[in-house]
Amino acid sequence: HHLGRRAVSVGGRRIGRGMTEAELNWVAGLLEGEGSFIVQFPKSGGCRLTIRCGMTDHDVIQRLHRATGVGRVYGPYAWHSNNGRRAVKCWMVVARSDAVALAQKLRPLMGRRRQEAIDKMLVAHGTHPLRTWSHGNEASYKRHGCRCEACSEAARAGGVQRQHQPRM
Repeated sequence: HHLGRRAVSVGGRRIGRGMTEAELNWVAGLLEGEGSFIVQFPKSGGCRLTIRCGMTDHDVIQRLHRATGVGRVYGPYAWHSNNGRRAVKCWMVVARSDAVALAQKLRPLMGRRRQEAIDKMLVAHGTHPLRTWSHGNEASYKRHGCRCEACSEAARAGGVQRQHQPRM
């Protein structure tokens, strides 16, 4: 994806990892008005960082996704307003490395409130490191337990199904 590689300039100066200056400014303007920079601390522990933008203009959401090269587009979802029922699409970046990289690129271009939200994200990123899993990932652990050879042998022998714990 764009934020993970250097791009060659084609009709504009490339910024950092793939967006042109014009694209970066467009993304900043859109997210200044319609975006959210979210920090969550789930009860299960850890820290979740998300950049989000949702709207009924599906072409704008697709352009945002193409311009950034990160995140996913979800929907359409039904949204009820005074104007009736409308379909909303939502672009979200939940991969922490992508959210942090994009937030850092956008920060200088944003207004005070969005800069403060980005600062909260960056502080949370620095103070709440990602969990590392010795085998697999958190979702796999929650659904199936550990599936490494040692744990599989223990399970077959009637022992504890999940021997390994995440390293914090």
